[in-house]
Amino acid sequence: KMQEMLNLTPAQATAVQENRTRMQSDMKAIRANDKLTQEERNAAMAKLREQEQANMKKILSPEQFTQWTDMRKQGRNNGKGTGQGRQG
Repeated sequence: KMQEMLNLTPAQATAVQENRTRMQSDMKAIRANDKLTQEERNAAMAKLREQEQANMKKILSPEQFTQWTDMRKQGRNNGKGTGQGRQG
């Protein structure tokens, strides 16, 4: 879906998928680390999101990056307060 919406090249699609996989793995590790306080977890997650954004900025064209950030904002708003995350 993202590949179509952003009109990604095959190389971009691969890089985006690798970035997403790495991010998910890192987030899972942070959540599983019971030695961290909630504040430390939140800070680590925020840092990961910053890294993801920096990586995406390198992968995508300026127009694609703008579309991607808009898609993320829209996705957050769609599930806000309903207990539902992204669909699909």
